[in-house]
Amino acid sequence: MNTFRPIYSVPVKTAAVLLSVICVLGACFGAQLSLYQYENGAGGEDAFYLSGGTQARVNEIAYFVARNDVYRMLDSGYVSYESEYLQKEKSNLRFQIYVENLENTGSELIISNYAGEEIGYETYQETELWIDRTAISRKVRIHAYLVKPLRADDLFLKMQTVGTAVSQFGRIPLYAAVSLALLWLLLQVYLACAAGHKKAPDGSDQIAQEGLHRIPFDVLILLAPFLANLFYLIWKEGLDGGSFLGGFASYSLHELYLEIGLVSCFAALIYLTLLFYGMTFAVRVKKGTLFSKMLLVRLFGWAKNGMRKMVDALPFMWKRILLYTGVLLLMLLLLAEFGFDRMFIAVLFLLLWAAAILMQVREAYVRKHRQEAVGRLAQGDLVTSIDIQTYSKEDRQEIENLSRIHDTVSKAVERQLSSERMKTELITNVSHDIKTPLTSIINYVDLLQKEGGYTETQKEYLEILNKQATRLKKLTIDLIEASKAATGNIAAQIVPLSLTEMIRQFMGEYAERFSKAQLELVQNLPDEEITVLADGRLLSRVLDNLLGNALKYAQPGTRVYLDLSFGDTYATIGLKNISRDPLNISEDELMERFVRGERSRHTEGSGLGLGIAKSLTELMGGLFKISIDTDLFKAYVSLRKTEPKAESDPVEANLKDNT
Repeated sequence: MNTFRPIYSVPVKTAAVLLSVICVLGACFGAQLSLYQYENGAGGEDAFYLSGGTQARVNEIAYFVARNDVYRMLDSGYVSYESEYLQKEKSNLRFQIYVENLENTGSELIISNYAGEEIGYETYQETELWIDRTAISRKVRIHAYLVKPLRADDLFLKMQTVGTAVSQFGRIPLYAAVSLALLWLLLQVYLACAAGHKKAPDGSDQIAQEGLHRIPFDVLILLAPFLANLFYLIWKEGLDGGSFLGGFASYSLHELYLEIGLVSCFAALIYLTLLFYGMTFAVRVKKGTLFSKMLLVRLFGWAKNGMRKMVDALPFMWKRILLYTGVLLLMLLLLAEFGFDRMFIAVLFLLLWAAAILMQVREAYVRKHRQEAVGRLAQGDLVTSIDIQTYSKEDRQEIENLSRIHDTVSKAVERQLSSERMKTELITNVSHDIKTPLTSIINYVDLLQKEGGYTETQKEYLEILNKQATRLKKLTIDLIEASKAATGNIAAQIVPLSLTEMIRQFMGEYAERFSKAQLELVQNLPDEEITVLADGRLLSRVLDNLLGNALKYAQPGTRVYLDLSFGDTYATIGLKNISRDPLNISEDELMERFVRGERSRHTEGSGLGLGIAKSLTELMGGLFKISIDTDLFKAYVSLRKTEPKAESDPVEANLKDNT
């Protein structure tokens, strides 16, 4: 047996998933921080000016100034330095903006706030603006400069401050990201190996496909594009591209960490989704259900089975298919020939449709009566004959076969009943015929024993003869009683009687016999009197059979337990003992006639006691059952109480379920 390994337990797998999420968050955070250092020149003043983030921001602002401030100036004819990017005290950017003359003779400088300061980065852009006021397109050339060192408290100074703070980490974020990524890879290998493993009740290892893993894999594949589109919208609208699409524009450490944290959480969400897809793929591969449980495969199987059933049914419905196909073709021809505006086409269509409906009604009538006949046959009605009028050859053949089954079953049941009656009569008659001479033999043996004057050998022979004759008489009486009980020929006088008192009487009668057999009889009776509906004579025989059975077959030196329990409707007698011989037999076999728990058949029992007890109990309207648990034998007799208080009883339900 493949023993379950604790490393595959649910707590360990849960811890691995949580640790993987932490690795994703940490690796993404470190990677983005390292990328920020690279993109924004963290590490020195020169590196800041040469960084891609700084240059991209300068170009972006230059384009913004051209498309907004310069356009507004040209459209109004008024040159203004009101924009914050054009004011020296508010911005570290300097601009020289040239605009093409209206006469196209050259360009004129319309804005210049550059006064020869030291430049850290310089860019040049040229664009064309359509001016609504003049209805003329004019070319604009912009020279943008980022001064060095930074003087004004603008976004560039804030970016440089953040970059300087981030540069203090050095390569620690990069090393941490790589280390966490390697640990994450190891965890993914473990999760792929552990996916689907579950501890079975017997302690073995099994591959279980539960929960969301039961969803067909092709359905999950169809959901993947929707999830991808959702993640894209979150990224595009919520995170604005993140650092992976062009760098951050964070102007404080708080903003930077917040943005990096949001992107890391988003990456963790994507990871959990991909982890589910990976683990469910691994579970299905291990279970061997990757393709067999797909919805498309199932649909194909259903379609294939449907086509096969249709092909199998063709011999029984080909006439109907031809009729419906012919009607459809006829209607199409008539419609093509005469059009839709002719009244007789509609009337003909209705007539043909009515004929098809009548055929269906006739088939439904035959099917209904056929089902009723099968239902009567299943319920044991072998008297009502099967006579269904039909005009279909296939239906007529089926009904004839059903009628033959009805007749065959009727004859078989009649033969069986006749055989059972003959067996019962034979047992009863033979038993009565044996009983009379056997009684004479026993009487004469008794007379011989009273005569006296015999040798020891002769006395021994007479004792054996008396013992065997008595045993044969008891067997004969058991046969007669078993025959009567099985056929219901015993009249049961059902009256209220005290079950508690009767059990006490039997316990007193059997106490000495149990003591001689080295058995301890332990009784557990309620304090109150329990009254049941039963026949005292029959119930005495049932108790006598059960206690006698315990005397014959119980292991000496053990205890025999007799309990009396009760519910609202039933009272139950329970008898338990340890068998002397191995009970290598089932409950059903033990209840059969002439069968005993041990195979050697060296005991005095006839093998009829339990069968008689069961028949007599059922004759009194009670329930009887036995149970075998290795060498522990249990017998239960449940009888209805005189004043039932509920429709259902736990004792009765337990007996019926166990039976």
